[in-house]
Amino acid sequence: MIAADVVQDAFERLWERHADFAHEAAIRSFLYVTVKNAILDMQKHDKVVRKYSAMQRTEADMQDTMLERMIEAEALADVHRALQKLPEGCRSVLNLGYFQGLRNAEIARQLQVSVNTVKSQKMRAIKLLKELFAGSANTSLMVALVHMAALFR
Repeated sequence: MIAADVVQDAFERLWERHADFAHEAAIRSFLYVTVKNAILDMQKHDKVVRKYSAMQRTEADMQDTMLERMIEAEALADVHRALQKLPEGCRSVLNLGYFQGLRNAEIARQLQVSVNTVKSQKMRAIKLLKELFAGSANTSLMVALVHMAALFR
Protein backbone atom coordinates (compact mmCIF):
# COMPACT_ATOMS: atom_id res chain seq x y z
CA MET A 1 0.00 0.00 0.00
CA ILE A 2 1.40 3.40 -0.91
CA ALA A 3 0.85 6.81 0.68
CA ALA A 4 -1.83 7.82 -1.81
CA ASP A 5 -3.81 4.68 -0.97
CA VAL A 6 -3.56 5.39 2.75
CA VAL A 7 -4.80 8.94 2.27
CA GLN A 8 -7.63 7.78 -0.01
CA ASP A 9 -8.73 5.19 2.58
CA ALA A 10 -8.66 7.88 5.26
CA PHE A 11 -10.91 10.15 3.19
CA GLU A 12 -13.28 7.23 2.47
CA ARG A 13 -13.59 6.62 6.21
CA LEU A 14 -14.13 10.32 6.74
CA TRP A 15 -16.89 10.32 4.13
CA GLU A 16 -18.56 7.32 5.80
CA ARG A 17 -18.53 9.15 9.15
CA HIS A 18 -18.83 12.77 7.98
CA ALA A 19 -21.95 13.33 10.09
CA ASP A 20 -19.93 12.70 13.26
CA PHE A 21 -17.74 15.80 12.77
CA ALA A 22 -18.97 19.26 13.63
CA HIS A 23 -15.88 21.35 12.82
CA GLU A 24 -12.70 21.36 10.75
CA ALA A 25 -10.33 20.65 13.67
CA ALA A 26 -12.14 17.36 14.37
CA ILE A 27 -11.86 16.38 10.69
CA ARG A 28 -8.14 17.24 10.63
CA SER A 29 -7.56 15.27 13.82
CA PHE A 30 -9.54 12.29 12.49
CA LEU A 31 -7.57 12.23 9.23
CA TYR A 32 -4.25 12.51 11.08
CA VAL A 33 -5.07 9.66 13.49
CA THR A 34 -6.53 7.49 10.71
CA VAL A 35 -3.40 7.87 8.52
CA LYS A 36 -1.08 7.32 11.50
CA ASN A 37 -2.94 4.14 12.52
CA ALA A 38 -2.97 2.83 8.95
CA ILE A 39 0.80 3.30 8.70
CA LEU A 40 1.33 1.58 12.07
CA ASP A 41 -0.89 -1.31 10.92
CA MET A 42 1.14 -1.60 7.71
CA GLN A 43 4.37 -1.70 9.71
CA LYS A 44 2.97 -4.39 12.00
CA HIS A 45 1.81 -6.38 8.99
CA ASP A 46 5.23 -6.07 7.32
CA LYS A 47 6.89 -7.22 10.54
CA VAL A 48 4.64 -10.30 10.69
CA VAL A 49 5.34 -11.07 7.03
CA ARG A 50 9.12 -10.75 7.56
CA LYS A 51 8.97 -12.94 10.66
CA TYR A 52 6.91 -15.57 8.84
CA SER A 53 9.28 -15.50 5.85
CA ALA A 54 12.27 -15.89 8.14
CA MET A 55 10.55 -18.78 9.91
CA GLN A 56 9.84 -20.44 6.56
CA ARG A 57 13.49 -20.04 5.52
CA THR A 58 14.60 -21.47 8.86
CA GLU A 59 12.34 -24.52 8.40
CA ALA A 60 13.65 -25.04 4.86
CA ASP A 61 17.24 -24.71 6.11
CA MET A 62 16.55 -27.24 8.86
CA GLN A 63 15.06 -29.67 6.35
CA ASP A 64 18.11 -29.23 4.09
CA THR A 65 20.42 -29.75 7.06
CA MET A 66 18.54 -32.88 8.14
CA LEU A 67 18.75 -34.27 4.61
CA GLU A 68 22.46 -33.48 4.44
CA ARG A 69 23.02 -35.21 7.78
CA MET A 70 21.07 -38.28 6.64
CA ILE A 71 23.13 -38.48 3.45
CA GLU A 72 26.32 -37.98 5.43
CA ALA A 73 25.32 -40.72 7.89
CA GLU A 74 24.55 -43.12 5.03
CA ALA A 75 27.87 -42.31 3.37
CA LEU A 76 29.78 -42.81 6.61
CA ALA A 77 28.00 -46.12 7.17
CA ASP A 78 29.04 -47.20 3.67
CA VAL A 79 32.63 -46.12 4.36
CA HIS A 80 32.68 -48.03 7.66
CA ARG A 81 31.33 -51.16 5.95
CA ALA A 82 34.00 -50.79 3.27
CA LEU A 83 36.67 -50.31 5.93
CA GLN A 84 35.70 -53.65 7.43
CA LYS A 85 36.52 -55.28 4.09
CA LEU A 86 40.10 -53.92 4.13
CA PRO A 87 43.06 -55.99 5.31
CA GLU A 88 43.81 -55.49 9.01
CA GLY A 89 46.96 -53.39 8.43
CA CYS A 90 45.21 -50.96 6.11
CA ARG A 91 42.20 -50.71 8.40
CA SER A 92 44.37 -50.03 11.46
CA VAL A 93 46.38 -47.34 9.71
CA LEU A 94 43.24 -45.60 8.40
CA ASN A 95 41.54 -45.84 11.77
CA LEU A 96 44.49 -44.32 13.60
CA GLY A 97 45.25 -41.70 10.96
CA TYR A 98 41.83 -40.60 9.81
CA PHE A 99 39.49 -41.29 12.71
CA GLN A 100 41.88 -40.73 15.61
CA GLY A 101 43.92 -38.01 13.91
CA LEU A 102 47.37 -39.46 14.57
CA ARG A 103 50.35 -38.50 12.41
CA ASN A 104 52.33 -41.05 10.46
CA ALA A 105 55.15 -41.17 13.03
CA GLU A 106 52.67 -41.70 15.87
CA ILE A 107 50.91 -44.48 13.94
CA ALA A 108 54.26 -46.15 13.17
CA ARG A 109 55.27 -46.00 16.82
CA GLN A 110 51.93 -47.40 18.01
CA LEU A 111 51.84 -50.23 15.45
CA GLN A 112 55.59 -50.82 15.75
CA VAL A 113 56.20 -50.48 12.02
CA SER A 114 58.18 -48.01 9.91
CA VAL A 115 56.76 -44.69 8.74
CA ASN A 116 57.15 -45.91 5.14
CA THR A 117 54.98 -48.93 5.97
CA VAL A 118 52.31 -46.59 7.35
CA LYS A 119 52.44 -44.50 4.16
CA SER A 120 52.21 -47.52 1.89
CA GLN A 121 49.34 -49.00 3.95
CA LYS A 122 47.45 -45.70 3.68
CA MET A 123 47.92 -45.53 -0.07
CA ARG A 124 46.95 -49.18 -0.46
CA ALA A 125 43.84 -48.62 1.68
CA ILE A 126 42.77 -45.60 -0.38
CA LYS A 127 43.32 -47.56 -3.59
CA LEU A 128 41.26 -50.49 -2.29
CA LEU A 129 38.47 -48.20 -1.12
CA LYS A 130 38.36 -46.49 -4.51
CA GLU A 131 38.05 -49.91 -6.12
CA LEU A 132 35.27 -50.89 -3.72
CA PHE A 133 33.35 -47.74 -4.55
CA ALA A 134 34.11 -47.70 -8.29
CA GLY A 135 30.87 -47.31 -10.19
CA SER A 136 29.04 -46.29 -7.04
CA ALA A 137 26.30 -43.73 -7.59
CA ASN A 138 27.04 -42.25 -4.19
CA THR A 139 29.15 -39.21 -5.01
CA SER A 140 29.45 -38.27 -1.35
CA LEU A 141 31.46 -41.46 -0.83
CA MET A 142 33.86 -40.46 -3.55
CA VAL A 143 34.17 -37.00 -1.99
CA ALA A 144 34.95 -38.64 1.36
CA LEU A 145 37.61 -40.81 -0.24
CA VAL A 146 39.22 -37.86 -2.02
CA HIS A 147 39.17 -35.98 1.30
CA MET A 148 40.78 -38.95 3.05
CA ALA A 149 43.46 -39.21 0.37
CA ALA A 150 44.23 -35.50 0.75
CA LEU A 151 44.62 -35.90 4.50
CA PHE A 152 47.15 -38.67 4.10
CA ARG A 153 49.52 -36.89 1.75
